[in-house]
Amino acid sequence: MELSNIQQLYIQTIFDYFHDQGTWPTYGHVERKISQAHRDFHMREVARDLPSGFGNAFAFNFDRNQEAVLRIQAVYLCKGSEEELADFVRVLRFCVDKYFSFGENNLDVTSDELKEQLNMPEMSIRKVGRLIEAEGMFWGSYGRKDVEGNSWMFKLTPGMEGIALFDKVASIEQYLEKLDQRNKAFVAAPRPSIYRGVLSNGGHYPMASLSGNTIEGAGSKVKVLFLAANPKDTNPLRLDEEIRSIDLALQQAEFRDKFDIKQHWAVRVTDLQGYLLRHQPDIVHFSGHGSAVSEILLEDNNGNSRPVSPRALSQLFSILKDNIRCVILNACYSESQAQAIAKHIDCVIGMSNAIGDEAAISFAAAFYQALGYGRSVQAAFDLGCVQIDLENLDEQDTPKLLAFNNTPESITFV
Repeated sequence: MELSNIQQLYIQTIFDYFHDQGTWPTYGHVERKISQAHRDFHMREVARDLPSGFGNAFAFNFDRNQEAVLRIQAVYLCKGSEEELADFVRVLRFCVDKYFSFGENNLDVTSDELKEQLNMPEMSIRKVGRLIEAEGMFWGSYGRKDVEGNSWMFKLTPGMEGIALFDKVASIEQYLEKLDQRNKAFVAAPRPSIYRGVLSNGGHYPMASLSGNTIEGAGSKVKVLFLAANPKDTNPLRLDEEIRSIDLALQQAEFRDKFDIKQHWAVRVTDLQGYLLRHQPDIVHFSGHGSAVSEILLEDNNGNSRPVSPRALSQLFSILKDNIRCVILNACYSESQAQAIAKHIDCVIGMSNAIGDEAAISFAAAFYQALGYGRSVQAAFDLGCVQIDLENLDEQDTPKLLAFNNTPESITFV
């Protein structure tokens, strides 16, 4: 694969910083560095025109504080990347061996585990963690325990859709070959879009005769993208209990095998686009803090609060709506954000006031339980509110369901 001279300089500048610091530079740093020698450097155009799969794109909000992230395809083309690539393959082999030794009984991989069993130094663990986080090819959820990424864990995705695909991979070239095979298979058999029933080829996918809005793709799963943020300058929330309750509710439901939850923790403003692009979810669930002026709070590069305005979220979902049919903002004072998003997404749930941990958890568990039994979004929402009332929490009127473009009574996921 050939790159232009300026594209090669761009990815090399990003990698050199990563090689020295063990974390990704900001776009602002990259721009300043390259502009010293190339005053006509146009970062947005260079980032946008990179081959697909090379990294995150500097496109949506032009945020120069956003991290410039490279994926393995790009790192492979950078000078001096042999050590990082070798560590990546070494950890990949460790993950494959662990999966085939323990199966689905032990899918968790931690930085502490690699330090102990592979005797990897801290800098190598930090780097390989950030590379694995950027790849997203064989894990279902990934979380950093600190801002720098010295401590992290992820859960392997089982089977040929995940880690098993990379069995017998012993070199970075073999890994890239597997990626190429997977991408070609994906292009040959595209996943149908469920946004308003229209396929990418202009046709329509089959719908259930009763609701007219049920997804019937053979073997397809409903993707739930769970995004959590609890910045260190905010009060602690029981977000882990919320995802545990959601997972348990779905596991006990009739159609439990039809749902696939992807989790991301300590979500930064710079992460949001990448997660939506990578997972193409059917349902997006945000759990965390909201401000009194109707802004959800994500994290900045230091782990502190970074507010996101309703306007920015509305614009984001107008561009990346793709398969998304439902968005849940399980955060205080998020109704205004929900209203902005509902201009583009069929069903959006927000909170009209502050909501306590117990009420937020109870609502979420009941909502997903109902979806897991094949109930409509409207019925699931109503049952979530009823559950708050059943537990005498007196917050049953706080959640609000907004649907400007569709009727939530007609939307089911299984």
